[in-house]
Amino acid sequence: MIKIASYFDKFLSISKSSWSILRLFWKKYKKYIFLLFVLSVLISVLPFASSGTRGYLINKLIEAVTQKTGLNYEVSIAIVLALGVMFVIPYFNSFYSYIQKMLWFFVHERSEFMIYKKFGVLDIKQREDPKTNDLINTITENKWRINNFLDRIFYIFQNIIAIITALVIIFKFKWWASVIIIIGTFPEFIAGTKYAHFMWGIYDAKGEVKRKFWNLEYYLRDKEIAKETKIFQSAGYLLRKMKQLFKNFRKEEFKNEKRRIKYEFMALLVSQLSEAFVFFLFILDVLDGRMQVGTLAFVAGSVVNLRSSLNSFFMNLSKQYEDMLFINDIIRFLNLEKGMEEDRNSVILQKRCPEIKFDRVFFKYPFTNDYVLYDISFTINPGDKVAIIGENGAGKSTLIKLLCRFYDPTRGNIYINGYNLKDINLASWYRLLAVIFQEYGTYRFKVKESIAISRPDENIQNRRVEESAHLAGADRFIEKFERKYDQMLGVEFKDGVELSTGQWQKIALSRVFYRNSFVFVLDEPTSALDPLSEEEIFNILRKKTENKIVIFISHRFSTIRQADKIIVLDGGRIVEMGTHKELMENNGLYRKMFISQSKGYR
Repeated sequence: MIKIASYFDKFLSISKSSWSILRLFWKKYKKYIFLLFVLSVLISVLPFASSGTRGYLINKLIEAVTQKTGLNYEVSIAIVLALGVMFVIPYFNSFYSYIQKMLWFFVHERSEFMIYKKFGVLDIKQREDPKTNDLINTITENKWRINNFLDRIFYIFQNIIAIITALVIIFKFKWWASVIIIIGTFPEFIAGTKYAHFMWGIYDAKGEVKRKFWNLEYYLRDKEIAKETKIFQSAGYLLRKMKQLFKNFRKEEFKNEKRRIKYEFMALLVSQLSEAFVFFLFILDVLDGRMQVGTLAFVAGSVVNLRSSLNSFFMNLSKQYEDMLFINDIIRFLNLEKGMEEDRNSVILQKRCPEIKFDRVFFKYPFTNDYVLYDISFTINPGDKVAIIGENGAGKSTLIKLLCRFYDPTRGNIYINGYNLKDINLASWYRLLAVIFQEYGTYRFKVKESIAISRPDENIQNRRVEESAHLAGADRFIEKFERKYDQMLGVEFKDGVELSTGQWQKIALSRVFYRNSFVFVLDEPTSALDPLSEEEIFNILRKKTENKIVIFISHRFSTIRQADKIIVLDGGRIVEMGTHKELMENNGLYRKMFISQSKGYR
């Protein structure tokens, strides 16, 4: 049994989403939207005017031939009307296409940047959430539907105008004929909405499969990984995995397409039979003398227009319903609340070197059961140089994420100048930070832009760029470039150059120096550099940050031993803390790691 209420609900949902999209763009583009609605009325009514004038011309021609009056006044008027309507239709259609295209450009740009802007404000916590990642993948693949959805609003409006016009015409002759055609066409809408719902369900359910597929695609596309792929001969293995995932995803789509074509053929059969039945009845009226031939042509044209408009209306509704399901995901993404809540009356930190205190901090990642940090407590005073050391997986990088407030502690608190980090205005805290992560950005810009991006709200200061590059040791290779600090980075761009991993790392370090904040956080900042370069950079860093905090993670003890305080992590716990001398005297994990590494240099 067909649930009429369910389809009415779907129609209401489409109407609400259409209204939301129109409101989203109305304020800025109301002139174009208004014009499209006006032109839609004209475009919808003119085909009936054309059919009517042609029918009128046929009747007048038959009368003129029957009565042998020749080209009389009424025939002349009929010819002018028929040709006039036929003449103006293409111009209205052309003007509509122009306005539609202009609006398409504007809406495409605005919708793209709305999504990009949202990407820019997402918290790291949200970025690392699998559900948010599924949502991001869905909207990235389907953001084009916004333009389609908006275009189709006008198509549906045109369908409605055409249906009303056709119904008025047919109702004048046989009111029940319009009812037969409406009932006969409705199954097409049912088939379409079923298909749309199945399609969205596949996309929604297969989010993780698609993420795995795109991940494999990246492995084949990335030029750095391509080196391993070539040596290991692993391209075939990756392709087999991709093929399996592709089959997994497409299997449901193929099944759905078979289901769709079956329903569509059945619906079309009902629709065609209903039209043929109505048309046959009108032919009987002509044979019985109750209708003129020209009038039959007009009414038959209206019947065809009604059926095609209903068909188009239901098809557009079905597609609009499909797009709506994805657009609701886009709206849900745009309305995502910040993962890290911030009070309106949050504390704004002064621009000076702060005191940092971790007080009995425990942490586990969302949707996991195991803690990665246990009972972490320490204090960093202004001007301290602190090294954090431990084996892989000890919790070093997680600790930095908490300091940057990418996540909040599960238990315990972090204090900055005595204020809980949760109560501090994040923008004011980030102004005090200069951070280089293990996975730093390799910006394919001009050299000076790639360095100065750490101060995006200021104009580029060329002298400061050069000084920062000198401090990081990047000036040695930059000066060899043909365009020096105006050199484009990245061989994929015209006149671009490719940097080695160590050179990219020096560019990233240059950004930290350019930012010149009060707290420097360096997570494996020199892992790609040779020991001499590393020692040189840390000597410069120590000299240039005399009254500032430096927190660095490194595995090289030649650097670590220079720290004022060394924090040793093991299994998410602080097992030792002190200076190099104190820790060597403790005869604990630090001494064991130091001696182990020292053996490698003998």
